[in-house]
Amino acid sequence: MAKRFYLDSLGCKVNSYEVSLFREPLRKLGMEETDSPEEADYIILNGCAVTARSVQKGRQRIRKLRRLAPRAKILAMGCLVKSAPGLALELGADYEIPTKGRNEALSLLLEDRAPAHSFDGGYEEPLNESEQTGLRAYLKVQDGCSRYCSYCLIPYLRGPSCSRKKEDCLREAEELALSHPEIVVTGIEVAFYGKDLGDGSYRLSDLIEDILEHCPSLRRLRLSSLEEGAVDEKMLSLFASEPRLCSHVHLALQSGCDKTLRAMGRPYDQKRFLSVVEKLRKARPGIAITTDVIVGFPGESEEDFEESLSFCRKVGFAEIHAFPYSVRKGTKAASMAGQVDASTKKDREHRMLSLSKELRASFESVNYGTEKEVLLESYDAKGKCWSGHTSDYLLVKVDDHGYSRGEAVKVLYSRENAED
Repeated sequence: MAKRFYLDSLGCKVNSYEVSLFREPLRKLGMEETDSPEEADYIILNGCAVTARSVQKGRQRIRKLRRLAPRAKILAMGCLVKSAPGLALELGADYEIPTKGRNEALSLLLEDRAPAHSFDGGYEEPLNESEQTGLRAYLKVQDGCSRYCSYCLIPYLRGPSCSRKKEDCLREAEELALSHPEIVVTGIEVAFYGKDLGDGSYRLSDLIEDILEHCPSLRRLRLSSLEEGAVDEKMLSLFASEPRLCSHVHLALQSGCDKTLRAMGRPYDQKRFLSVVEKLRKARPGIAITTDVIVGFPGESEEDFEESLSFCRKVGFAEIHAFPYSVRKGTKAASMAGQVDASTKKDREHRMLSLSKELRASFESVNYGTEKEVLLESYDAKGKCWSGHTSDYLLVKVDDHGYSRGEAVKVLYSRENAED
C-alpha cells in the first residue's frame, strides 16, 4: 500500500503556496495525498506567528495532528517555528524547519537527515513548481518585509524583502495558467517587489503587465494584499485598460487615525491613503476595496478609535478585516505605554466588524441588478446550483444549466443569488 501524506497550513496565502510545493515531489515518490491526517504517514504543517492567537492555533494544531496520527512523521515549518525554535518539537512534531531552507525539508522528513547547509539569503527559489488543486492558484513573487512596523514580527521572522526573478515568476505563471482560470499574485509585502532586482526600476506593476502578456489564455489575475505604495501610474493604467485584472484590491490600512498610523510606523496618512483609493476608483469604477484594521493599538484612545471608525466609513470599504492588537515580544509596540485592556479591544473589534457588515451590505446592494461574470467553483447537488466568485469577489449562486466546474458564466446579480 502506498504511503500517504497530508498537507496543512495556517495563516496567509503565502503559507498555503509554500505547502503546495511539496505536493509534486511527494507524488513523484509514489505517495498519495489524503484529506484525513489519521491516514497519513507524513504530515507537513506550515504555521503562522503574526499574532499571539496565530501561535496558539499553531500549538493546538500540532497537538491535534499528533493525537490523530500518533505514528505519522510530522514536520512543522514557517513563521511558527522561527518565532519559537524547539516549540513544535515539544508539542509533538518530529522535525522543524524555519522560514528559510525549505528545500531541505523533504530530506529531513523522509531520510531523517539534517539540512546539508543553511540558506544564505535572497529569494529561495523552490526546487519545483507548486501543484495546486483549486481553480484559484497562488503565485508567490516575493518574500520578507523591510518595513519594520512597530507592531509586526514578520521582518524578524522572514527577513528583509527579497524578490523572485521576473523569469521565474513568468515561467510559473505560464504553467499555472494551463490548468487554472485565475491566478492570485501574492507575497509577504508585494509593494516591495523589484526594489532588490537590478537597478530597482522593474516593479510590481511591470510584473503584472508581463504576466498578462505572457498568459493570454488566463481568465483572471487577482492581486492579494497591497500597500498603497504599490499603486503607481502603470498599475492604475492596467486597472483602467485590462479587464482580466480583477476588480478587487485588498489595500492594507491598519488604522484610520493619523496619530495611530505614526505610532505604528506606517508610511502614509489619511489624506495619502484616500488619494490612492480615489485614483483606483477613477481607473476602475465599482472596484471592491477591502482592508485590514488593527484595533486597540497602544495609546489608542476612544477618540482615536472613533476617528479610525469614521475614516473607514468615509472610504467606504467593501469589507474590513478587524483584528485586536496583539503584543509581539521583540517589537517596538510591545513596550509602548498605554497598552489597551482586552475587554476594550474586544469591544472595538466588535464595533469595527459591525461597520464592516454594514459596508458589505451596502456594497452588495449597490451591485444588485448588474451583470456579473461568475467563475463556477463548487456544486451543491442538493440545491442543484453552483457557487463562485465574481471579479470583485462577490460570492454568487448560479442555477445549474449543465455547467461545468471552472466555467465562467454571466448572471444578473441580485439579493436572491447573493451567497452569505
